[in-house]
Order: sequence, then C-alpha cells, then structure tokens
Amino acid sequence: MNTDLLRLREDRVHGLPTYPVSIYEVSETDGKVLFDCHWHDELEFILITEGIVRVQLDISEYELRPGQAVFVNSGILHGAFSGDPAGRCSLYSVVFHPEFLASRNNDILQQQYLEPLIRNQFRLSPIFRGTTDAEQTLISHLQAIIKTNIEQEAAYEMITKSRLYMMLALMLADRKPTSAPSRSEALRIERLKQVLSYIHRHYQEPIRIKDLAEELNMSEEHFCRFFKKMMKRSAVSYINEYRMQQAKMLLTETDSKILDVALQVGFDNLSYFITVFKQHHGITPSQYRKLHA
Repeated sequence: MNTDLLRLREDRVHGLPTYPVSIYEVSETDGKVLFDCHWHDELEFILITEGIVRVQLDISEYELRPGQAVFVNSGILHGAFSGDPAGRCSLYSVVFHPEFLASRNNDILQQQYLEPLIRNQFRLSPIFRGTTDAEQTLISHLQAIIKTNIEQEAAYEMITKSRLYMMLALMLADRKPTSAPSRSEALRIERLKQVLSYIHRHYQEPIRIKDLAEELNMSEEHFCRFFKKMMKRSAVSYINEYRMQQAKMLLTETDSKILDVALQVGFDNLSYFITVFKQHHGITPSQYRKLHA
C-alpha cells in the first residue's frame, strides 16, 4: 500500500482513470506532521486509527481520536498533525474523484446533491465523532471501504462506489443551504494557498520572509502576523517542518549522502541541518536512516 501521503498535491493523479480511488495509510512516531497542508480537486474521507490527530481544514482546526473521521471537500486546504508528539499517530485516507460518482446524464443526483456539494453550497459538519447513529453508520461504511480495497475483495470497486453514495447520503440528509464565505475569508485562504505553493516550489532554495511577503504584496510584519494566524506557527517553523518531511523521504528512499540531502532540502550548512532535524525528530539524520532502513 502507498504510505506516502506527504506527496499528495493538487496535481497528483489518484487511482486509475477507470477507478479514480486511492487508499493511503500514514503513521507518525517521531514528529509532528502526518501530512502537510495541501489541497486537490478530489473529495476525501480520513479515518483516525491511532493516537490524537489535529486536522486543519482551511482556517479551522479539529482534534480527532481513533474511530473518528473527517470529510474534506474539493479545494479545501487540509493537513494532519500529531496531537500528542510523544505518541504514535495513524490514519487512513480515502481519496476519490467526484467523477467516480457522477452520472452519465445530468440527473437529479448531479443537480441537487453532487454539484452543490462540490461547490460548497451546503452547510455540513465535516467531523464525525460517532455520537449519533448516522455518524456511526458513516464511519462503518468508511472502515468497510478501507478493508475491501486493501484486501481487494470481489467486486470491491462496486462496493466502494455504493458505500460512498451511502456516506454522502447520510451527510446530505440534514443539508442546509450555506452562504458563500465572506470575500475577506476567501481572500485569506487563497493567499495562504499562494504562499504555501511558493514554499513548496522553492524549499530547496534560500527563502526569506521578505520573499514570502513580496509574494503576497504585504509588509514583512503584516505577513508574519497573517501566517501565524492562519497556520498557528511561524513561517520559519513551517518551512523547516516542510523541509524535514522532504528530508525524511530522501533519507529512506535514496542513498544520497547526508550532506546531499541537506543541500536538496535547502540547507547549505550540514551542522545546522543536523541540529534542526534532531529538534524535530529527536535523532540525527544518520540514526533516522538506520532506524528506517
């Protein structure tokens, strides 16, 4: 199974053209980030299986525990972080393209349910804690989807599609029209996406606060306040966390020397790279590589 949700980006293809569904498993034992903030056109359900996980959806944050789930709509900025850095956290993610549920004809399902859902025209709770019968049923469907895809049971594609319909039906049963987000809120989210994209494109290079502020046409002071408010951490902390995630992948997936890994993730000083890595993971890059060999 693919365990690399860290590479999940808006331009990634999930599943196959004939079956656009992917199941991802993510575990974290030595850091804070399960997967970093990103967004994509697909819909997504996330099931927490171990530990305490903080899930960010746009500018809101939720704490979830094992057996609880979250729905991520198309285009929503989202990330998952350890709620207990000293403990292990695990989750499954089911990512699927809305076209998988689309009808060949523009029928009532498309017009009244799917299209308004994708356009965020319904006021829906994205969090399912299992406190109602409907939420318990939805979580059971999600668990069954994960199991049937992992084991590739007979007709698992059809089972997955039918259960996704049931899950959305449970969600939409209590739907209410929602007003569009305020212009200022929408602008803040778009600006955040813009600066995160900049960081993801340039993390291998030196990144100054001045560069990020200029990207959004803000003063450095205004930018720092904006980023801290939106991401609950400083831009420097986020950049280092993102670089550490990329470094972990290089350490486990390549034979590159530690110095080369440092250079590839934007550090021109090996000693500083080792210091930052140890601050995030409690061990040196060499120890991490041996541990995950």
